Amino acid sequence: MVGASILREVLIQREQAGSSEVGGLELAVSYVHRGEFNLDSDHYRIVSVLSGKGRVRIGDNETEGRRHDHFGVPADVKCHISHLANEPLVFLDAMILPISHSRESGHLNSFY
Repeated sequence: MVGASILREVLIQREQAGSSEVGGLELAVSYVHRGEFNLDSDHYRIVSVLSGKGRVRIGDNETEGRRHDHFGVPADVKCHISHLANEPLVFLDAMILPISHSRESGHLNSFY
């Protein structure tokens, strides 16, 4: 998006917090200074707003999200968050993602 200022940083990689049997937890923090952030995924996602304010659109539903709000985004459902305030919108998001174990190399390989 033109004029958008967005940063998403993965804090915990799925390989660090999981197994090939159940998947791994990916935890990320996002900073939205202006613009719209797309949270579409083919996995269920949990979001927790740490600071700021934004317009949250999940599928056809729309509401305002602010500090201490939490919501889930079902798999394969469109989700967008738009920045609404002067201060940055900061939120955590978490997903359980698949992990596969490579027998040849002995290390974990992830896929999305």
